[in-house]
Amino acid sequence: MPRMGRAAADKDLAGVRRDVAYALRTSAAVVVPAATAFLALARWVMGSVFGYGRITDADITVMAGMMMAFAPGSSPSPGSTSSPEASTR
Repeated sequence: MPRMGRAAADKDLAGVRRDVAYALRTSAAVVVPAATAFLALARWVMGSVFGYGRITDADITVMAGMMMAFAPGSSPSPGSTSSPEASTR
């Protein structure tokens, strides 16, 4: 952030773009495996967190399905990162 702030203050748009692109790639390195874990472990996570009391196996199955449905949305899509060309339009 300090480097990006300096680049913005110096009106170095190429530097800001470079830092934003780096931040997006770095965060994708964490988000993509986490989304995959959501898909693979959804039933186990929901069962561990909510599998007590009045919650039934059918409830856990529904909640796991919702967790699996949201997993792809947490991953960046191929065209979601901003490119230098897109920001000059």
